[in-house]
Amino acid sequence: MAGLFRRKPVLLGTEDLPAGFAYPDELVGLIGSQPLRNWEWLSGERLRKASANLWLHHPRHLVPVAVRNGTTFVVCLDHSRVGPLGHEVVTIDALDDEQNDASPTGSGLAAEKARRLAQLDDLRAEGVAPYPYRFDRTHTVADVRAGWGNLEPGVETEDAVAIAGRIMLMRDSGKLVFATVRDRSGDVQLFISKAVVGDDAFAAIKRLDLGDWVGVHGTVMTTRKGELSVKPESVELLAKAVRPLPDKWHGLTDVDTRFRQRYADLIVNPEAQRAFEIRHEITSSFRRTLHERGFIEVETPVLHVEPGGAHARPFTTHHNALDMPLYLRIALELHLKRLIVGGMERVYEIGRIFRNEGISTRHNPEFTMI
Repeated sequence: MAGLFRRKPVLLGTEDLPAGFAYPDELVGLIGSQPLRNWEWLSGERLRKASANLWLHHPRHLVPVAVRNGTTFVVCLDHSRVGPLGHEVVTIDALDDEQNDASPTGSGLAAEKARRLAQLDDLRAEGVAPYPYRFDRTHTVADVRAGWGNLEPGVETEDAVAIAGRIMLMRDSGKLVFATVRDRSGDVQLFISKAVVGDDAFAAIKRLDLGDWVGVHGTVMTTRKGELSVKPESVELLAKAVRPLPDKWHGLTDVDTRFRQRYADLIVNPEAQRAFEIRHEITSSFRRTLHERGFIEVETPVLHVEPGGAHARPFTTHHNALDMPLYLRIALELHLKRLIVGGMERVYEIGRIFRNEGISTRHNPEFTMI
């Protein structure tokens, strides 16, 4: 990849940029005259990681070069896209829209999505509902581990369970398929035998993709190596995933993608889900403590006639029926004080507030205040 780059010192703070490319319109006139504010130019280790993450779902003629306000800009090194000003610079979002409109051939995200959508059509043609309405689960993965976690290696029980989860890994060993499914509480292995589920069901299981949600009826067992597993008697597709998961080795490390696609971050990064669990425990602790001290939780209006309670720039909106401007609240305290005036005395609110100011990975324009 080193042959694609050369230094361009006319850009302040940049290095390792692809040779000869057209800049986005908003950059024209800024180059060489002043610092490019709000732009983060990728180089060195950050460039390598961003490239690895990008190439999971896009062809390798795309090279990320910069991030601005949450949008990643890439240089397209495809010779068919070289114009009179050099290689074209595009955004990931624009590229996705273009790929979705294009013919889904070859490799990459568009082709993989097209393949999975074709599977959906095949399943419906066979009379299989790819998104059934209901599956009755008897145990979570945590329940299975709590109840049978002490089994000796090589033990097969008659204890029946019904679990559900997302397929994270699959290994085909001929007449056996080993799969790892994950629910909110953890992972467990599926020990899928062709002799148990039957030929047709086994063939359908082999067509499953990573990311698909499945429901499993089976019995609890351990392998000869002591791995706690569920031996399915039936596997039911609960939700077909039409987009692939991030690469299992590299994971999802790009900060821009993690914040813009929280669902993908939650799927592949257990730490992200842990953050939600910690937040839930914190707010629950607040509520318990305040309840014990005689406070009453209330909800106050989000739309205010005039912003107050803090020094911040508000978001504005318009009430059509009343034909008047309104503001999203920038603080909670004004209406809480009115409740105190009315005699409520001990009140509190855990609510969202909105401030139309800067944004970063550590500063969100809407956040929770107590």
